[in-house]
Amino acid sequence: MTAPLSDIRVIETGTLPAGPFCGQLLGDFVAEVIKWGLSFDELSRINPRR
Repeated sequence: MTAPLSDIRVIETGTLPAGPFCGQLLGDFVAEVIKWGLSFDELSRINPRR
């Protein structure tokens, strides 16, 4: 028996917390998740909230 999403490849481009969370959920079901772009933490260092 194979994992549910073992044949799926996902390109995750989200920067807000919901995008990476969804990528993590798909990864938990063994999908291949490719992260593209800056994470929310990296963006907050570039433009810190006041």
